Amino acid sequence: MGGMCSSCSDSPSSTKYRGGGDRLLPENNRKGRRPGETNESDQEDPSGNPTMNATPQSFNLETMGDSLFEDLARFLKTLPPKSKQHIWEHGVKIKTPDGKKEVCNSTRDKEQINRLLCDCVIVYVKYLDRNRAPLSTKKVKPHVEQVAMFIHGKYHPLQRDKFENDKTYFAAMLEDYVQSKG
Repeated sequence: MGGMCSSCSDSPSSTKYRGGGDRLLPENNRKGRRPGETNESDQEDPSGNPTMNATPQSFNLETMGDSLFEDLARFLKTLPPKSKQHIWEHGVKIKTPDGKKEVCNSTRDKEQINRLLCDCVIVYVKYLDRNRAPLSTKKVKPHVEQVAMFIHGKYHPLQRDKFENDKTYFAAMLEDYVQSKG
């Protein structure tokens, strides 16, 4: 597939690689970033909370609760299949015995569902504020653990073709999770 994010790489050097066709969302003016803008980490505010920012589009993952997943479900219904293909390819892969990475046609465990959810949230937040550095998987993961367990328990295995091409497939799972919380 090409470049990997820092959470997928096996060596520190691969975190610097930015393959042109592997980005989930287009970046404008990559070389002309303002000082302090980076794709390597989350921007932090003075209070130390990396999910807070003074702009109206920003939000705090801690306080959003289940509304994050309602909003994410709506967003995923509008996302084109090619974008969903990139998300799937990034999140649902295994390492083969010869050390290569292979994209799976269905999820194999809860961890792949977790990565899928993390990538969806990261893409959604980046969509909301394109000037903000992408959230890291490490910061998103605690917020999607419960949803991943729910989806794994009720819908596993998830199917690649349906995820990429059925607008309501994954969105319905997120909506079902929110409704189950009452």
